[in-house]
Amino acid sequence: VTEIGTKKTTLKFNHSTLNEVVLKLNSTFKTNIVLQNNNLNDCIITTEFTGEDINTIITVITETLGLSFEKTTSGYLIKGNKCQP
Repeated sequence: VTEIGTKKTTLKFNHSTLNEVVLKLNSTFKTNIVLQNNNLNDCIITTEFTGEDINTIITVITETLGLSFEKTTSGYLIKGNKCQP
């Protein structure tokens, strides 16, 4: 697949809450990521992505925080009871 004229998007998260990250990803990728419960809102993550697709980004974030996700008809559901410290 050759992408012509596309700019790679860089997303930087520095000590960001998972809630902030989800809002940014939903806006950037025009998707609907939902957190399974409110305990996940305040999970903290620091990471950077350049040119990755949404599947890769969600996989990295959930693996880093000890969570899981599933693809839904409207987007993604991030699952777990709480983050790993």
